[in-house]
Amino acid sequence: MKTSLDHLPRKKQRELARVVEIIHEEFDTVVKAGTAEWKRRGRIYKIILFGSYARGGWVDEQHVGKGYQSDYDILVIVNHKKLSEGMDTGGSIWRVVEDRIERDKAIATPTQLIVHTLDEVNRALKKGWYFFKEIRADGIALYEFTAPKSSGNRHHALAEPGDLTAKEVYEAAEEYFDHWHPSADNYFTLAGDAAAKKMWN
Repeated sequence: MKTSLDHLPRKKQRELARVVEIIHEEFDTVVKAGTAEWKRRGRIYKIILFGSYARGGWVDEQHVGKGYQSDYDILVIVNHKKLSEGMDTGGSIWRVVEDRIERDKAIATPTQLIVHTLDEVNRALKKGWYFFKEIRADGIALYEFTAPKSSGNRHHALAEPGDLTAKEVYEAAEEYFDHWHPSADNYFTLAGDAAAKKMWN
């Protein structure tokens, strides 16, 4: 996986370094305060930049009135399922991280986090899920954990990607639709209500 951010302006590189710093600070706070074994042994294995800033096709037109600005897309890979939960409910460490990033004056670019375990990502890769294959191909590692030599498990590599059969592609599409359609429908309703109340010009 790539590790260089040389294609990005220095300002963007500094912002991403600050994003990584905040992620580690909040994660370390939760781990150190934990009493459960899974929490005390919590690890971040990888922090990966993906999407337009990784590929080099980002847009940043803040200076043009209401111009569009690409988000930083960040995948955080952790070692335990419970450390990845709560992204949709607002009740997890990751909401705290996102709030801090949003309020941090050193970070002017919107940032979106997704969090998965290494097992989840590798299962998806082996099944040939396009989303994770793209991250593996184009993503840039902002951080990678290296275990001590004595642990016997120094590397937490991403799996080699497989290919979906036509049936699996169909099943994955159904799964995505079932997962995202309710929230998309809700946002559509909210947008309709806002438009009816003329909440924007």
